[in-house]
Amino acid sequence: MTGTSDESRDALVERIASSDPAMLLYGMIVGTTGLALAAPHAPSAVLVGAAVLALLVIYWLAHAYVHAVAIRLVETDSHLISNVGSSLARESRLLLGGLPTLAVFVVCSLLGMDISPAALTALWATVGLLGFVGYLAGRRGGAHGWTLIGEIVATASFGLLAVGLKTLLH
Repeated sequence: MTGTSDESRDALVERIASSDPAMLLYGMIVGTTGLALAAPHAPSAVLVGAAVLALLVIYWLAHAYVHAVAIRLVETDSHLISNVGSSLARESRLLLGGLPTLAVFVVCSLLGMDISPAALTALWATVGLLGFVGYLAGRRGGAHGWTLIGEIVATASFGLLAVGLKTLLH
């Protein structure tokens, strides 16, 4: 790779690393799983999109609330309402993580694809995105060769599980 490519990759990795990558990954996995579950049985793409978005919002709210209660249990002088507010903001990356899968599904649907192929396209796009995140994490950690491939496959496997789930349910 050239110096410019390395610098661009490093800048991208820094940006992801500084934006709570765990929550972004959770959002990707939750959104992908929601799409795999909703797509085979929904009568319209709108309902599939709404179901995935609702799942992401519910998961985000639950995650933030549980985090706020956990803080309250440890820090007895804290206030639940303020903990919930700060947790909602901090955990918002979960919502952002689920948006790429949903966006691909919506675009495919708007382009006239039926629900099943649009969902599969979105799921496979997320497999690729998860694999790319695995690559970035592996490279940042100094992995190369089979170790890097293992990190890519491990991260992408969550998307592959969603593809398998959708295939099984269809």
